[in-house]
Amino acid sequence: MTREVKRLANERGGKRGAWKRMLVEQWLGFSVDEIARCKETTECRCGHSRLRAQRGGGDGPGAVGGHRPGCDRCDCAGFDPWQVNVWPLIKDFGLAFRRSDTIRWFADNGHPTPPRSACWFCPNSRNARWASLKDQHPDLWDRACELDEHIRDGGAFNARGGAAFAGQMFLHSARIPLREADLRSDAERQIDAGQGTLFDEAALAVDCIGGACFT
Repeated sequence: MTREVKRLANERGGKRGAWKRMLVEQWLGFSVDEIARCKETTECRCGHSRLRAQRGGGDGPGAVGGHRPGCDRCDCAGFDPWQVNVWPLIKDFGLAFRRSDTIRWFADNGHPTPPRSACWFCPNSRNARWASLKDQHPDLWDRACELDEHIRDGGAFNARGGAAFAGQMFLHSARIPLREADLRSDAERQIDAGQGTLFDEAALAVDCIGGACFT
């Protein structure tokens, strides 16, 4: 996320490296359900990351809260962030919205329900999400299929010198190539087979709340 913010800051700030002299306020739409993902920025204007807690508890000269002023790769006298994170749905505007509160606000103000959030390559996607990606964003669908083929035998990891992966990996939950997957919902497949359905797959979809996965 910071990479995109930095790119836009460079484009709008004028010269290359302009972000080092700017103060960018980044609004993040995390709700109370995702409060564990709310973290302060860790990049200094020098381009390095904030120095983490030192060994032995981080109790060195000038240490505050497990950190001493400065960065992890240079002799900065203090940590000076160029980017400030703001969470409008949680605290910065006196709100404490959960996802259900956000959906209700959209409905009360005449807006459609916002879609569930997930990366275009999320391996936790169900058929309804894959089908939507294929129909509405064919370019991202192709990229997801290419990624799925690339990770099949751990080649993506071996190419970077990582440890070999024993077995195969797939983006689709059925452990089949994404391009070959039947993306009809469970209900559609059961109806085509002449059966009724008790659960709707779309209703079982889950939001991404972890913010990280093996891909």
